[in-house]
Amino acid sequence: MGSQGAIKILSNAKYLYFALLTSQGLRFVYMLILARMLGAELYGVFSYGQSWYLMFLPLTGLGLGAMLSREVGKNKKNVKSIVDLVASIRIAAVCIVAILSMILGVIYAESQFIATLLVIFSVALIGKGMVLWSNQMFQAFEATYLIFKIERIFKPAEILVSILIAALTENILLIAGVHAVGQVIQGLVSIYLVNRNLKKVTLVFVPRKMITTVIKLFPLAIAVAAGQFLFHGPVVQAKNLFTTTEHLGNFSLLMQLFIVLLTIFSSVSNAALPALSRSAENNKNNLKLYSRIALYVASVFGLFAYIGASLIGQQLIVFVFSDKFILASENFAFIMLMLIPAIIVNLLNSVQVSLGHNVRVLVCNISGALMLVLSMPYCIQHFGFQGAPVSLFMSFSFSASIGVLFLLAERIVTFRDAIAIPILIATLFTVTEWLNSIFDNENISSLIGGGVVMWALWYVALQKQERILFKSKVSSLLKR
Repeated sequence: MGSQGAIKILSNAKYLYFALLTSQGLRFVYMLILARMLGAELYGVFSYGQSWYLMFLPLTGLGLGAMLSREVGKNKKNVKSIVDLVASIRIAAVCIVAILSMILGVIYAESQFIATLLVIFSVALIGKGMVLWSNQMFQAFEATYLIFKIERIFKPAEILVSILIAALTENILLIAGVHAVGQVIQGLVSIYLVNRNLKKVTLVFVPRKMITTVIKLFPLAIAVAAGQFLFHGPVVQAKNLFTTTEHLGNFSLLMQLFIVLLTIFSSVSNAALPALSRSAENNKNNLKLYSRIALYVASVFGLFAYIGASLIGQQLIVFVFSDKFILASENFAFIMLMLIPAIIVNLLNSVQVSLGHNVRVLVCNISGALMLVLSMPYCIQHFGFQGAPVSLFMSFSFSASIGVLFLLAERIVTFRDAIAIPILIATLFTVTEWLNSIFDNENISSLIGGGVVMWALWYVALQKQERILFKSKVSSLLKR
């Protein structure tokens, strides 16, 4: 990979990040306005509909995006057959999964209103599937500027119309309809840009080759679906476990905020895959460096988010979203700590995919998904609302641990780095609880506890040459 490869990753990640920043920044404003307009109960039902179709969305991908990035990353010149094959399988998958989402939605829904909502969001799934395929093409051909170009036009328009509809009617079926139409139009425009700027796509019908490809990628397809279930499945699962829709609305808000922050790292993970695929064949030292950086970036970001949320998170959530979301505010800090294992899963899975270890990604993600399905009913029954975040934290931590162990066995992650993060988290809680018993002040305890952990991260986890390099980089930036 080298410096040129790193620059290429960062350049493509930049546009993905801008696109995600635009999308997620507007999404945050959208959440804020919508939550205040609809209240916790209606917002919870609307978020349930969104989570329903997003839970099905990975089934339209079938792991084809990773294969596309891997093959294009190795050789951009002779990929016409791969592009056509992927596009053809993708169209068939989108249609089948959308129909499946509609049928199960009608069967699963407890009322005609919910059934209609799920059908509308299933239409959105068709558009989102087209957008997802187009974005994967842009990422594979390292033309991510087109993603930003599209997102900065369609996302503001969709949100503006949705907010207008919400203000005039407070009808979540109409709001869902706006989302569905917006996704379909964006999908059609994205496909047009793929054909005009990247490759002219020709649909093919070669059943034997299509089936063989799907079977070959089946572990990765299930792995991606299981991984996405950890993000969107909890809201769907919790709907039938919570005693009130108000609880569902509060938990939905927490999950939305969590996903908004996590998608920052999706831009790096997705942009890195073509370069990592090239490095996997030539030099695993680049994979070791990427994995090490991923572990410590996850730790630092998650710890800062946790400390910040502990200090001002509760007041901020209530101020921004109103006191109807008091339960969300009380659990916000814990959800921020969950970013650490979630970021690790997100970033390290791209290393396994670049190595072609699809089964290992499957084991990692399935383990987390099974832990969620099995633990959430028990946790909610015994801990109430707080049981849902606890179950989710356990699931991500379990998945991250398995992923790190796989890379530890391959000697891509060192033992020192593997044990550093759980020790840092244990230290944070131990020091914070001890200080809280002395000062009886959570803010002081969080600040000092976080300071101790950052000190440990700097002097114990990082090597001397890494500290020197970091200081020199910071100094050069400050001089500019």
